Amino acid sequence: FANRYFHKSSSWFYNKFHERDKNGEKEAFNDEELALLRSSLFDLSDRIRRAAEQI
Repeated sequence: FANRYFHKSSSWFYNKFHERDKNGEKEAFNDEELALLRSSLFDLSDRIRRAAEQI
């Protein structure tokens, strides 16, 4: 997910999701990243729905 949509590592995504940076400081998603997260979740849900319809 992180690599496909954000072109980042899974650890980067995990830390952003839990509002942490690599130094333990608080760092949440910025507005651009939140918009990308939203659109990627919509895309993922559409892909899951299409896969379910083929079962």
